[in-house]
Amino acid sequence: MPFSYQGIVERIVPKIKFGKKIELARLFGCILGSCLRNEGVRADLVVPVPLSDSRLKERGFNQAGEIAYPLARLNNITYADNCLIRIRDTGRQSEIKDVWQRASNVTGAFKVNDEWDVTGLTVLVTDDVATTGSTLHEAAVALYKAGSAKVLCTAFAGNRYSKNTEPF
Repeated sequence: MPFSYQGIVERIVPKIKFGKKIELARLFGCILGSCLRNEGVRADLVVPVPLSDSRLKERGFNQAGEIAYPLARLNNITYADNCLIRIRDTGRQSEIKDVWQRASNVTGAFKVNDEWDVTGLTVLVTDDVATTGSTLHEAAVALYKAGSAKVLCTAFAGNRYSKNTEPF
C-alpha cells in the first residue's frame, strides 16, 4: 500500500467508486504497479477483488479491476479478471466499523472460477483500499483452497495503523 487512506486519497476513492472516475483508478493502478515493480514483486496472475453482480451492475465497473489492469500490464503479469468470483453478496465493508464484524461479513464470500487452474501459481490479489485486511484475507483463502502456491495482496491505500490485530 503506497498511500494512507486519508487526506486527498480518502476524498478521491469515493469519486472513483461512486462518481465513475475510472481514469483515476487507472492512474492509481499505474502508480501501484510502478511501486510493486520497484520492490521487485513477481507473480503469475493479477486478480482484482471481485464485486457482487448487483454492485457491479450499480457501478458499471469494478474499481479494483481498473486498478489491477494497468498494474498487471506494467509488470508483464497476466491479468485474470474473472479468476476470483464473489459467491455471495456482502454488506458494504465501509459501513461496518467493528473489525470482527468486517471479517465475518466477507467470510466465505469468494471462490476461484472453475475456468481457472491456479495450482502452483503465485497470485497477486489487488483491491483499492485495505482497512482491516479482511477482504484480501478471504480472497487469499479462496486462492489457497484452489491450490495457489503463494498469494500476495496489495491495495492502493489503507489505514493499517496497527498490525497483527486481525481476527484471522
